[in-house]
Amino acid sequence: MKSDRFILNRAVLTRRYISLEDLRHYFPRDKNALLLAYEESKSIVEYIIREYGTGRMLWILYDLEDGQDLNAAISNRLYISLHELEAQWHKHLRQQISWLLFLNAYFYQILFFLTAILLKSFSLRN
Repeated sequence: MKSDRFILNRAVLTRRYISLEDLRHYFPRDKNALLLAYEESKSIVEYIIREYGTGRMLWILYDLEDGQDLNAAISNRLYISLHELEAQWHKHLRQQISWLLFLNAYFYQILFFLTAILLKSFSLRN
């Protein structure tokens, strides 16, 4: 859903992510934070598949199913730490999203909002 993707885009632009370490332990209860957690989870899986291949992602899942810790599974299969993976993923996200793309994607919502502000300011003057 576009609004769900907006939540991830906003987190990227403001650099207010939920850390993978936090997501490893729990998902938030707040609706927006929960949507962000799901979007981040989806995005990191897509990133791993794109950068390392489906096979590596499957091996990570097999390791987790066998009871390995997430840090160990990532390290064993991707040869980097969870922290390094997260840094690479964040860098990838920042490269994919810029303010221009954000403004382009939400042009009509921004235009509607600005029009509403202008109309309200004119109505207050009269």
